[in-house]
Amino acid sequence: MTKREIFIKAHQIAHNTVKFVGNYLIAFSFALKEVYQKMSNTTKDKLLAMGLNVWAKGDKERIYLKAWKFYDKVGLKITKRPSGSISESTWDGEIISHSFAGRLIGELNNAYYDCKNDEWVGLKHFTPEQLLK
Repeated sequence: MTKREIFIKAHQIAHNTVKFVGNYLIAFSFALKEVYQKMSNTTKDKLLAMGLNVWAKGDKERIYLKAWKFYDKVGLKITKRPSGSISESTWDGEIISHSFAGRLIGELNNAYYDCKNDEWVGLKHFTPEQLLK
């Protein structure tokens, strides 16, 4: 959102609330804070705050997930051997097969958030709410 768009949105909100506040400058100040607060609570901002990066090429803008950053959020516990293979795996406290654990890790590593269309791609076993909590 550009600064111009931010101020236009804030003016729209201020015009609707000035009757209740009594002063346009105060109403605009509150409206501007509201617009900035909504902007900082976007999915993109939350993912960037987690340390993920935006991948952009052409008209595409995506944030790819990194599975290990989400293990705790989705209840996945993975223990690996020194060779890198899985030795123990649980999901929400239940023991799961190592192959299923590998598929869950693959799902998290291949899933991404499409910033342009505001949608998640590649999630089957997890919800966006789980990932962003």
